[in-house]
Amino acid sequence: MSENRLRKWVLLTHQIASLSSGFRVKVWRKLQGIGAIAVKNSAYVLPSSPAALEDFQWLKQEIVDAGGEATVFTADAVSRAEDQEIIRAFQEARDRDYVALLEDLHVLEKACTEGEGDPIKVDLKKLGRRLEALVAIDFFEAPRRAEALAAHRRCEELLQKPKPSQEAVRVSKPAAYRKRRWVTRKRPHIDRLASAWLIQRYIDPEARFAFVEQGAKLRKGDVPFDMFEVEFGHHGDDCTFEVLIKAFGLGDPALEVVARIVHDADLKDGKFGRRDVEGIEKAIRSLGSQLPDDRLLEVGMLLFDGLLEIVNQEGRR
Repeated sequence: MSENRLRKWVLLTHQIASLSSGFRVKVWRKLQGIGAIAVKNSAYVLPSSPAALEDFQWLKQEIVDAGGEATVFTADAVSRAEDQEIIRAFQEARDRDYVALLEDLHVLEKACTEGEGDPIKVDLKKLGRRLEALVAIDFFEAPRRAEALAAHRRCEELLQKPKPSQEAVRVSKPAAYRKRRWVTRKRPHIDRLASAWLIQRYIDPEARFAFVEQGAKLRKGDVPFDMFEVEFGHHGDDCTFEVLIKAFGLGDPALEVVARIVHDADLKDGKFGRRDVEGIEKAIRSLGSQLPDDRLLEVGMLLFDGLLEIVNQEGRR
């Protein structure tokens, strides 16, 4: 967005005071679920996008059908200062959500270190779904997001202490992974997108992809990746992208550079000290907030094609 242009917003105003308290709570929960914040008593706002407009239109129809009044419209902020004030309000709202989630994650992390077993895995899946839903409505990267992601990753790592055979995954028959359906979690970020790109470009050119909820039942023949406790997931200090490179013996030095970028962006441990991580990560987060998973995958393929080309042009530094 140009520095001189004000951001566009979608607003929903409504009158439902005369309706039942149950319906009012239902509307409030839906507004929370889509990430809207209140700018006045009965006006809610989202950053302008086709998805935001559709969410508000559906909610408007529901309110009108119940006998209330609602209006949806788009508008610019009055000034740059007002733009920033609204953005801060979004960040503060999401930070409150992250703080609540972090409390639960810290409790779970303590339980993980004490080795309480399978019940922790169920709880972690639930918290993982909460975190994914929260990131999806964190439109302006609230400050506590990175802390929540790191806490969730620590819990995963504590529960995924690799067995000796996991340290060096190696596929003996790559041809067995051709023309398969590759399955991963919904709302892909950099590791899942990069891994899907690697699969289609280097492992299975006719791959099909599906995005499912964590824990969903898979079809016979599906190949899961970047999911909890699967072969092609995080192993030891490696992200899924790195595991796939090792598993299929992909020795291209340019891929190793891309792997370092994906590692630093996904694990946030600064292992490779890549300075180009932030821009790529922000681009993917921005696209992810606007595009459905299948369309994000298409764009991600082009993004990583371009990244590989840049790496080759710059001498694989």
